Amino acid sequence: PPRGPGEEAIEVLNTLLGGQFTSRLNMNLREDKHWSYGARSRVQDTRGPRALMAMASVQTDRTADSVAEMLKEIRGLAGERPATAEEIRSAVANLTLTLPGRWESARAVAESIGEIVTHGLPDRHFDGYATRVRAVGAGDLAAAGRLLGPGGLVWVVVGDRRRVEEGLRRLGIAEVAVVDADGRPV
Repeated sequence: PPRGPGEEAIEVLNTLLGGQFTSRLNMNLREDKHWSYGARSRVQDTRGPRALMAMASVQTDRTADSVAEMLKEIRGLAGERPATAEEIRSAVANLTLTLPGRWESARAVAESIGEIVTHGLPDRHFDGYATRVRAVGAGDLAAAGRLLGPGGLVWVVVGDRRRVEEGLRRLGIAEVAVVDADGRPV
């Protein structure tokens, strides 16, 4: 659930995975492989159970390879390659040093108040936010990483079926179900 125990660790984990330019997904797919202009992730902000979504527009001929690399990064943060101290410092800085800009307009303040109301947070929730984020450590991230559940991922791939389907089937990480633009099985 949103804003529950460990929320700040989930936010740091998402920042490490795809929530900032230097995230693992972006550095891998954009900077190292040059298969994408950018890759990112986000945690859906809902009242009930949330989804972590990772996404990237990639070269068609690198679709299956990109899915494999994204899975590698998710598995890494889920335990195979835990966050380093430097990655944690960077993510914490990203989440805390940008806070002043978060409330630089009346609209931004109203959105934060809306977040407090929507999620039933204490009125002074943001007063201690930076301190809570700075307190996130490797153990907290390991616990948050276990929530990723790489074996239960749902992959949605949009592209030229003739050019991507075979590679995705060869990956063997999930059953391939083809649907049309209206979601009907093909």
